[in-house]
Amino acid sequence: MLVKVKDQEMMNFKKLIEEKSFSEAEKLILSKDLPKNILNYNLGFLEYKKGNLVVSRKYLEQAKFSGMLSEEVDGALKLVRTELDLVYTESDISDFDNFILNSASLPSHFYPTLSVITFLLALVLMIKNKKILCVFSSFFGIIFLLVFFGIKDFKIQYNLVENIVYRGPSRIFEEKQVLPPGAKFIISKEADEWKYIKYPTIYEGWVYKNKAI
Repeated sequence: MLVKVKDQEMMNFKKLIEEKSFSEAEKLILSKDLPKNILNYNLGFLEYKKGNLVVSRKYLEQAKFSGMLSEEVDGALKLVRTELDLVYTESDISDFDNFILNSASLPSHFYPTLSVITFLLALVLMIKNKKILCVFSSFFGIIFLLVFFGIKDFKIQYNLVENIVYRGPSRIFEEKQVLPPGAKFIISKEADEWKYIKYPTIYEGWVYKNKAI
């Protein structure tokens, strides 16, 4: 019975979207006690239908990094990135930069939790006198902690409108490129109304009054 009720609610949600009653659809989905990842996925779908591709990408990625790992989510993200014309550009992002971006996108408790688990495992292995495995487990625990402290102050941002990236925090500096709508990046420092994009390095540089979410 509960499944049928939920199915009916989702049908109502989709019907409101088809009727372009977006505010009512948002009220409906927000009024339901849904897991965070499912809520974000549906908000991403809603924003896509509204034409807000950047906001849609944000919600869909939040759904994915909160544990909603499925072909459906990956397909929706690929569609949004394609319509934002980012697939080719972001293919140039290095594996290291992708690791940083993905790590900063995970819930804040992810790496501390992994560290605790690996250290507890190391303790068990030490009690069982399995020294080599204990060392390996401790090593990974330290790695997870280092990653956490390295990214804990990083905040993911999504660019809303085109913006010029400069080599320095002033328009007197050389223009490097145009930051496209939907671009995902991390700001590391600010100077007055200028912000410095650190990751990914393909966008590295300064932007003025950047409009991002």
